[in-house]
Amino acid sequence: MGRDRRRGIPYIWTVGNLADGRGRTSPRSFLAAIRSAAEDSLKRYPDHSLALHYESIKRGVQKASEIRMSELAEDYPWVTTIMEPLRGLSVPCTCDNIERRWKGELGESPADMKFERLPPEHYEKGWSGVRGDLGALGIFDSMQDGRINMPDIYRVGFGLGRRGGVKPVISSSGD
Repeated sequence: MGRDRRRGIPYIWTVGNLADGRGRTSPRSFLAAIRSAAEDSLKRYPDHSLALHYESIKRGVQKASEIRMSELAEDYPWVTTIMEPLRGLSVPCTCDNIERRWKGELGESPADMKFERLPPEHYEKGWSGVRGDLGALGIFDSMQDGRINMPDIYRVGFGLGRRGGVKPVISSSGD
């Protein structure tokens, strides 16, 4: 997504950036992104020749990501706690980088933590069990070289970076 015609196809790009680790895109996320992009385009780029401005589409993905984070927190409240120490990290990255952050902020083992409601399913297996639970939810994606990657729908909302990717959500002020 960029300034000229060679920088991507918005329809494919949007769906791909809203997909989870299994490659599935929620219709709710897609519609939230498009609605937000349309409102943003109208507000910021009223004279743009197309219905959706490419920068507005990126903001729409950010908005959809925020919504997805809220939904995830309802079903799996532990995910927000586990992901907070990773804010600012860039993916793909090694499992060691992730585990170092967790240990530095949350302790040597997830078994030592107090969880508001249900804990991660495999927390008794240590941080590797939690990594596996995040993979099962489609939040973490293991690459062939062993590094961990994250789909944009989660990466953006949890505040992780990726070289050349949509910028993470910094605040929820609406801009």
